[in-house]
Amino acid sequence: MSTAEIGCASLWGEFVGLTVDDCRFENLNTYNEASRNTDHAIYISGSSSKIKVGKSYFKGRNARVHIYNGGGSAIEHINIDNNFFDGVKRAAHFNDCANATFAINTLKDSGVIFGNNGSNITISGNSWDGQYSADGTDGAVVLEGCDDITISGNTIVNLTNVAFDLNSGSAINNLAILNNNVKTTSGGVIELTSQNSVVGVRIIGNYFKSGTAWAIKIAADGYNNVTEVDIIGNTLCKGTGGDPIYCLKTDLSTYRVQGNRCNSANTGITNLPYAGKVTLAGAPANVTFPGALPSTNYYISLSCNADETIRWSSKATTGFTITSSNGSSTASVDFIVLNRGY
Repeated sequence: MSTAEIGCASLWGEFVGLTVDDCRFENLNTYNEASRNTDHAIYISGSSSKIKVGKSYFKGRNARVHIYNGGGSAIEHINIDNNFFDGVKRAAHFNDCANATFAINTLKDSGVIFGNNGSNITISGNSWDGQYSADGTDGAVVLEGCDDITISGNTIVNLTNVAFDLNSGSAINNLAILNNNVKTTSGGVIELTSQNSVVGVRIIGNYFKSGTAWAIKIAADGYNNVTEVDIIGNTLCKGTGGDPIYCLKTDLSTYRVQGNRCNSANTGITNLPYAGKVTLAGAPANVTFPGALPSTNYYISLSCNADETIRWSSKATTGFTITSSNGSSTASVDFIVLNRGY
């Protein structure tokens, strides 16, 4: 099937058990603000369920797949898999959806996957190269008001905006960002700056390289309520104007940050394990962390090159003090700080 350039949805309505397979939606480039909700390639609404869109080609600004029920009962069991999106402003919009999958799709110069008021959504194995930028830019994934979201195994390159945007106007619960490979040419990779509650975020095993900013941004206290966050086992490469983890938040009591590899020191948060060396000069030596830890419930291991008793004291979230039994010691002391569980 091939479509001409038109100003409304090519396939629009309420469906149960619909399969769209091996179709082409092309030249969907017109846009009318008054009819923006119908300017799509596929528009699924109402009490629809069991929708499959696969092996199809979407080209043009408005050649998007829009699943929308306007606040009604959730549209369930959506699979958008193995498609090619070429120059699409917003490739897929999941609104009021449950049990939806967007997987193994290719997106060239195309925009965001947008999740709004959905649950149990999986975005996995997709490949982005570039983004739509003719009239405004989006990143790769924007989430608002969603629960139980998994974003895993995606490859994203040549974005000029934040890849994963959690600058949400609605609450988000249980978000997993796992094993993705992301390289942006400008902007950051993940922005945790929601105006509403975001609870339960796992950022694990990813490779993030930012072009000109931070890899992960965590907003300041009072602006958001992002809690229960694990940042574990990632490789985080900052851009020219940022840090691997740019943290403005002071209450980190529900954060675990450990086992990450960074290409510079973090700002505002220390990654564990953290190791270093100090040399005593006849007086105690202070160790200051690059940023605060969530609590003082961490473990310190010390060793030195002299026959002396070395101990730590004054443990704080920002560091600790090393002293020796020899008041005139000049020993070199190695230390390592390990996570004991927050």
